[in-house]
Amino acid sequence: MIESIRLKNLRALTDTGFIGLKPITLLVGKNSVGKSTFARVFPLLRQSIEENRKAPLLWWGKYVDFGTFSDAVNRSSPEKDIKFGFRFFVPKDDKSIKAAQISMPRFRGDVTFDVEITIRQAGEASYVAEVEISLFDQACLIKIDPGGNVQRIKCGAVDWVASGDSSVPGDLMVLAKKGEVFPEFQFYRRFRGKESEGSYYKQIPFLEAKLISAIRDYNHGNTSYAKLSGISSAIPIGAVEEVLRAIKSIPGSDTWKRWVSSFTPNHYGFLRIRDWALVASASAILSYCNNQLRSFSTGVRYLEPLRATAQRYYRSQELSVDEVDSKGANIAMLLYSMPTFELDQFNRWIGEHLGISIAARKDGGHISLKVRSESDSVETNLADVGFGLSQVLPIATQIWASTSIYRTRRVSGGAAPTFFVVEQPELHLHPAFQARIADLFVGAVQRKDAFFNGSLRIIAETHSSSLINRLGELVAEGRIDKSQVQVILFDQQAPAVDAVIRISEFDGDGILQNWPMGFFSSGVAE
Repeated sequence: MIESIRLKNLRALTDTGFIGLKPITLLVGKNSVGKSTFARVFPLLRQSIEENRKAPLLWWGKYVDFGTFSDAVNRSSPEKDIKFGFRFFVPKDDKSIKAAQISMPRFRGDVTFDVEITIRQAGEASYVAEVEISLFDQACLIKIDPGGNVQRIKCGAVDWVASGDSSVPGDLMVLAKKGEVFPEFQFYRRFRGKESEGSYYKQIPFLEAKLISAIRDYNHGNTSYAKLSGISSAIPIGAVEEVLRAIKSIPGSDTWKRWVSSFTPNHYGFLRIRDWALVASASAILSYCNNQLRSFSTGVRYLEPLRATAQRYYRSQELSVDEVDSKGANIAMLLYSMPTFELDQFNRWIGEHLGISIAARKDGGHISLKVRSESDSVETNLADVGFGLSQVLPIATQIWASTSIYRTRRVSGGAAPTFFVVEQPELHLHPAFQARIADLFVGAVQRKDAFFNGSLRIIAETHSSSLINRLGELVAEGRIDKSQVQVILFDQQAPAVDAVIRISEFDGDGILQNWPMGFFSSGVAE
């Protein structure tokens, strides 16, 4: 799964460093310093994953609009490329690998690794120019040209260059898959058929053969390819000592045993075999990353800062609605489509945190939304209760709908996590009610009831000191553990200076650590 994200040269963000995805993440800071850019990366990923595309990302689409690549790249940076970094955690025996029917990387235990892609522009098109896989003390760099041809693969003792490999026949192609964030690549060789059939290309295990060739150097010349392949498949990806132990335990000929007994952590032959093992698994690792990113991105739910105003009546449509759209315009249809028992549970939940209940009443071809406060038995049309409530109701409804067992998305390995991204949840709300959003967020990520699918992350871009202060109170009261909340401060000391990103967390007393004095009173959080 994806644990952290890092952005470089994306609009105002020169380098965010890796930012972990905790249950609740608040983004604060001045306008135009990158906090909205960070928030919108998540719907950017979703709108890209949902479409068939030629480029790695769709810069404008259904949810957000970054313009073109030229608009998205940091204007002040001399390097006109954009980098996205992802930190993955792969548990031992990850079920999602088998369920997705992708090749199993050579992992043996729990593994954490980073993948960074570099996106550049060639003409009017953007493409992934570099991919770097980093795990343990190894780094594998893959360079790709605008046509999708892999030009170079470098990993420690291995430095493979397509144009410089004398063993590569002229009819070999190394193609990276376009239209993916992580470009999986394959080797193809042209074969000549019968004269009437012409020639054809066939995929070949070229890098696996390179690993086997490195292993052959430490075996008897008569060792069969099948035995060498067996040794190859038993070599894991891992820390130096782990791989060294694994190699020494692999059965083989006397020649093999004699050689590997002399291997040390710095032995060139051992390092070369270990590096080729990573290179041979690189495409399988990227396939795993694409699978995880699809699961991650389809779980993104996004609400814009300017949400639809409440209507007195909504036209009824016979649609199946599973989520609130990014403007909150379809909230009436979603609430009306809820079964009575689910709406009762939803009202019990928002009553606890917001002090209201909602009903969807149909009259002819129209639906009206009726609100009742906890202190009043009279129903009032949503259009008559103030603009702020019409802005917060889509937030509560989206959280419920995206985490309800009635709408749980299934992916390989279990229920897919939900990443709820909202900009300015406090919009048009009184400060006292802004604080209740914190209760809503905490109540959402702490839910234990039978209707909750158990996997939610909230990312909120906010200007509200009331919301942040209330979160601190909830930490101090023990309603949520301090490790589950973080506040990301996007700070810029001067207009021409790059924004500095500071991660603040609450201590056990609900006090923010690493936090600038007078932040809200000085206008920094405008």
